[in-house]
Amino acid sequence: MEEQVITRLILDRGFFMDNIEKTNMNNAETSEKLMNHIQRGGDTHPVVDGQTSGFMSADMYNALGGFLGMRQWVQNVDINTLPAGLYEGANFTNGPLQQNVISEVDITYGRDGRKQFRYTNNGWATTWEKTVHTNGEFTLGWASISKEVILWEGDNKFDKEIVLKQAAHGGSASTVYYKSYKIVYQYYGNIKSDICYSNPFKNEVTFNAINIANNSSEALMAEIALTFSNDGKTAKVGAFREILLGKNGVTPGSTFPNTNNFSIKQIIGII
Repeated sequence: MEEQVITRLILDRGFFMDNIEKTNMNNAETSEKLMNHIQRGGDTHPVVDGQTSGFMSADMYNALGGFLGMRQWVQNVDINTLPAGLYEGANFTNGPLQQNVISEVDITYGRDGRKQFRYTNNGWATTWEKTVHTNGEFTLGWASISKEVILWEGDNKFDKEIVLKQAAHGGSASTVYYKSYKIVYQYYGNIKSDICYSNPFKNEVTFNAINIANNSSEALMAEIALTFSNDGKTAKVGAFREILLGKNGVTPGSTFPNTNNFSIKQIIGII
């Protein structure tokens, strides 16, 4: 009886030890599979691409994060080397600006090596675009996109100060916010517009208003100066000179015209 009990204990112990050994082996195997499964050198899940399901790389995650929410911050990089994505950063090379300014960069890729770039200076809201054509055959470089900001609209004669919705400059002519202005005016009943360019040395822009007579043989042109205040927040017509253009040459007119014949309708800043 005692011999049977001893034999049974020996057998049970051997069975128990075998199971411990097998369990340890299984744990090691499971641990190895787990480590490979979470991408530590294994290929359980490859990096995802257009044809294969798998894990997302860090670059893909950062790029996707830009499309879905916050842009990825980058700096001191060449724009041409960035993968597709939405970025925010500073001190880019091969961008449209040489200054170290905070900007947003949007990049998309097409087929056959085509690329599309959009660059926006965050402080000034100025934007440029460029494309790279098939397999890098050619690119036209950065092209600026004009944007119009309505600074004021209404009906103003010569006797009223115009209060702008946004300042024309930051306190001096050298800090002008707009490269040019579009002035919409009414002159002898006709509503037209003219483009005038900013002057970094004076708080004033000059534009021309033209009224063509019914017989089209003569035209009345007015040279008009729009003067901005020192803080850039208001504007006023500072000078006005009418000139008659026709068959008999140029005839200077009055510098004090009938104010009923002219009024400003809109002042638009162009960036």
